[in-house]
Amino acid sequence: GDSVPNTESYFTSVEKLNMQEARDEVLMLYAQYKMPKNTKHNEHEDFISVELAFMSFMASKTAELLEKEENADDYIQTQLDFHTKHFDRWIEKFVASFDRFPESAQLYGPIARMMLGFIASDKAFLQEIA
Repeated sequence: GDSVPNTESYFTSVEKLNMQEARDEVLMLYAQYKMPKNTKHNEHEDFISVELAFMSFMASKTAELLEKEENADDYIQTQLDFHTKHFDRWIEKFVASFDRFPESAQLYGPIARMMLGFIASDKAFLQEIA
């Protein structure tokens, strides 16, 4: 292709295909935690922005529980597991792939590296509060 692949399945499946095991796994998580489906886009469920939206959704739910002084351990652990089972498996490869495309490397490369830093900070924060 002539652009950066942007789904977890592409980076984690042997055949480099979309809509593979990673998609099935995140789809089950989204349903389990009742994340509302955004019908304004038609991206795969393991598209980078959808996975980030799930983590944002989970962070909001965690904050709501903690504000009510309720137990949020399950939500915190699920987010940590998401880092291990999903982000850790593909995000660095995704970010590195921007370097292969000069037109993407200038703008999206730095943005992707900033996202990588944010994801690492989020994981460290979750480990600290777990």
